[in-house]
Amino acid sequence: MRLDDRARLLCAGITAAVCVAVSVAVPTSAGSPALVEPSRSTAARCPLADATPEQASARGLAGALRCLVNRQRSRRGLARVHDAPVLDRIARRFAIDMRRRGYFSHVTPDGRGLRDRVRSAGLRASGEVLAWGCGELATPAAAVRAWVASQAHRRLVLSPRYTIIGAGVANGAPAPVCRSAASTSVVQLGRPR
Repeated sequence: MRLDDRARLLCAGITAAVCVAVSVAVPTSAGSPALVEPSRSTAARCPLADATPEQASARGLAGALRCLVNRQRSRRGLARVHDAPVLDRIARRFAIDMRRRGYFSHVTPDGRGLRDRVRSAGLRASGEVLAWGCGELATPAAAVRAWVASQAHRRLVLSPRYTIIGAGVANGAPAPVCRSAASTSVVQLGRPR
């Protein structure tokens, strides 16, 4: 690990709210207790879990995010969420938009929020988690570990209310702060009408 990556890792631990965000369009049910998950055991079951954007395509990294979320749900006895290509497209476009326009928020600079993005998907409930990272923090495993370590994010990712998932990854961070590989990740969860 390079020195700047170690510094970012330390910084991410102190300012996690800057790099991880959650949004819920419809309130979720009570959360489940946190479980600490070793990355390597998860990576063995989810291809590309520990890959950076230099090592895998954005689509491959999005697949790893979906796999890791379902792995977390399975470990707690929850039903898996099924891939929804429409949510994959929405999540991918949103991740790319954040990277291109240099913001990290559930609301775009022109005021569009989660409900605006998923309206066309015909959902009765929806939620969204975001992450970005540099170097070793640019992997799907790092994003999911951060979400599970945060009560609000964990509650959303593990909510039994949701039955479908979409994931999108953009290569690069929403700010020019990384000297190594970076990614911006979006996971959207929903329940069809």
